[in-house]
Amino acid sequence: MTAAAAGAIGVIGAGAVGQSVAMLLAAGGWCESVRIVSRTGLSAQALVTDLEDMCQVIGSPVRAVHVVDPGQLASCEAVVVCPRAEFVNTSRTNVRMAGLNANAPVIASLARALAHYQGLVVMVTNPVDVMARLFAEVSDCPRVYGVGSNTDTARYRLTLARLLGVPVADVEGHVIGEHGDQAVVCASATRVNGRPVEVPVGRVRRELADRPAQINAGLGRTRCGPAGAVIAALRAGLGLEDRVVELSVNHARRWRGIPLRFTAGTPTVCLPRLAGAEARQLAAADVKLRDAYEPLARRHVPVRPSWMEKTAVTRTATRITTATQAVTVTSNTPVVTDWALRYFGPWWNATSTTTADDPRVIADVNPAKVTEIAQRVADHAHEETVYANTSMLVDRDDDGTVLASQPDDKLAYRAEPGGPLHIYGCEDISVALAAARLAREVVRGQLVADGWSILHASAVVRDGQADSAHLGRQGRREDHRGVPAGPGRLAAAGQ
Repeated sequence: MTAAAAGAIGVIGAGAVGQSVAMLLAAGGWCESVRIVSRTGLSAQALVTDLEDMCQVIGSPVRAVHVVDPGQLASCEAVVVCPRAEFVNTSRTNVRMAGLNANAPVIASLARALAHYQGLVVMVTNPVDVMARLFAEVSDCPRVYGVGSNTDTARYRLTLARLLGVPVADVEGHVIGEHGDQAVVCASATRVNGRPVEVPVGRVRRELADRPAQINAGLGRTRCGPAGAVIAALRAGLGLEDRVVELSVNHARRWRGIPLRFTAGTPTVCLPRLAGAEARQLAAADVKLRDAYEPLARRHVPVRPSWMEKTAVTRTATRITTATQAVTVTSNTPVVTDWALRYFGPWWNATSTTTADDPRVIADVNPAKVTEIAQRVADHAHEETVYANTSMLVDRDDDGTVLASQPDDKLAYRAEPGGPLHIYGCEDISVALAAARLAREVVRGQLVADGWSILHASAVVRDGQADSAHLGRQGRREDHRGVPAGPGRLAAAGQ
């Protein structure tokens, strides 16, 4: 018999989704056992008995086990969290938010029972984006993901394929942000057979809202779709399958659904480019989810862990190269490195990289560091200047370390002799702008130290004609055709 690809997987909750997940796991045959916990224990025991019958009939080697205490799931490779508190949902809008206050105590209690659990956690309980964050911050578990956007994306592709009369396999598109009324349809990035299409967004959104309502009307609750999303998340997160899955995750200190590309269990963000309206919708969803979470945090997170440096997503990097010099920008949010890629790409060589060897600029979203550095600068004798049209306070230590704060922009800086430049901010866009400005200056400084002259011009006159100025090689400037154009070492300053 072939050995199971994964060990034990825990399922908390034996309701509609819990039953479906447990059945798929038991029938799938790729895990060693399914351990099931429920609030009263009666439903968990009944589900185990039912699964035993099924496994015997189909010859599945997976064992179903009833577990009394959620803490006993700590030895599992992954835990699926899908309990639902008892409440009556009468909402017609923001339906998934209706269980916010009822489900939060249940999720917080489970998080405490699994404090510091190091395995994979997949959250199903609604509102899933908020509950995933609550579980993560109470438990301090490093790998917590919420399903929701994956189901939304599947529904979007099915709906669009039907409306356009094409096979669903030909549709590439995502739904991100909130799993709820403010889900963002990434219409501008949607492709059919690799080509852009006109997406009837209004009609699509109506059908996305109607689809779960139709299921609930006939079955009482959605189950198979979310269960399928759970299995996809488990197989990707456990490294059993390389694929893209839309999951709610701690991305740039915002818990929201985004596409993650899993390779051997390691996720990287593959967020599509958004049109202006879509970016604003995503920002609005972020605000809504944040406002829903904050009151829960005050009630259920006694001492809030520092999540400013933590993320379930790997750090990203952009390498900027020109002439003889290069600078790598790294960040805990891809917004910063993507911005650098777009900013420097048209006139210097900029490439994304998964490594960050000797980064010269480290730009992170980290409000705690902003506060810490601002306080330290304010407590010491400091200089005041203006940088980027904003007041900057600067403090220099005896060892050459420079600390700076821009209170109006909520930015802070730290530079040590011979070390990288650290930039901290409260919002990803402001950090991205600061990183681009200073990375440019770092490159310019290196070029000057290497003997180059910097021209803030895009063309020079040679033989009575204007030629585009490019970076010179071997001590000579070249025109746009690669022809040496006179002595000296000149470099275009950029824009």
